[in-house]
Amino acid sequence: MKLRKNELIVLMIVLISIGVSIYFYPKMPKKMASHWNYRGEVDGYMSKFWALFLPPFVLFILWLLYIFIPKLDPLKNNIENFRKYFDRFIVYLFVFFLIVQFFMVLWQVGIFINPNFLFSF
Repeated sequence: MKLRKNELIVLMIVLISIGVSIYFYPKMPKKMASHWNYRGEVDGYMSKFWALFLPPFVLFILWLLYIFIPKLDPLKNNIENFRKYFDRFIVYLFVFFLIVQFFMVLWQVGIFINPNFLFSF
């Protein structure tokens, strides 16, 4: 199976996410901040395993869907008609997930970036 350029870019993002999780796992506390309220205060925690490995797992599943859903489309021209926009959206979505993962890791190591500033859209 030959992967297209955007499929490889998205796979690289998944692999970076896995690498971040593996690298930072021993350095993280047992419970990690995983949710912030509208004031930018931590109000949810996860175990470090789930906080670090849930994002790459979700990204991997989304990557598989990204590859196989267009092949299952009964009207294959639908996706091909807007393929450029579809591919761009997928890359942006994956970059967003990676930024969220970096944000969570940075928070745990003491680099506090206000989530309201980072995700103010």
